[in-house]
Amino acid sequence: MTEKGSNLLQLIQEARIYCKNLGNLLGTCDNLMAEMGWKGDYSNQAIFEASNNLNYPAFWIPNEVFRFYKSDRHPQLLCFVSVLMDDREKEYSNFLLEPAITAGWFDYGKNKEPENNWEFWYSRFHGYNSSPLNYEGTLFKENPNLWEDGEKYPFEWACTFGLPLVSVTNAEELKQKIVEPLIKNLTQFS
Repeated sequence: MTEKGSNLLQLIQEARIYCKNLGNLLGTCDNLMAEMGWKGDYSNQAIFEASNNLNYPAFWIPNEVFRFYKSDRHPQLLCFVSVLMDDREKEYSNFLLEPAITAGWFDYGKNKEPENNWEFWYSRFHGYNSSPLNYEGTLFKENPNLWEDGEKYPFEWACTFGLPLVSVTNAEELKQKIVEPLIKNLTQFS
């Protein structure tokens, strides 16, 4: 056995542990959100834009993992929690220097509901924020229909915040730093 080969095997094993930990984090988030009246939307899907195609090896590892949530008490909102793992396309408006856990919601407006009018890539919205971005828990609220990208978004407002992933190490921190601020903020600002 060579040192390089052993290190490569260790890297792959660590990547599997990382993915398992991300799955546990999202499953815990599902449970915490359910306790607050939010149900996971779209089955158990947690990744998007991943590939098993030889021509797209950069997509063999996901860019982010996510969960989306809806509530009968706030039918106009679509909430999410995601982990931005990488910015492989260098598309974020601000640099991603480390993996970040982000959360937020999309407000579709009075008497409107998200239904199926949303995309999985919305889980990356914190990275696209037009404001100077930070991962210190600051809430960003903006109307993306005012952006100059020519897109027409089905929602009126996007509100997001984020923290370094390493700052959330257990279920209690996930509850205190992500889920509770998410629910508190959406109640105040929607």
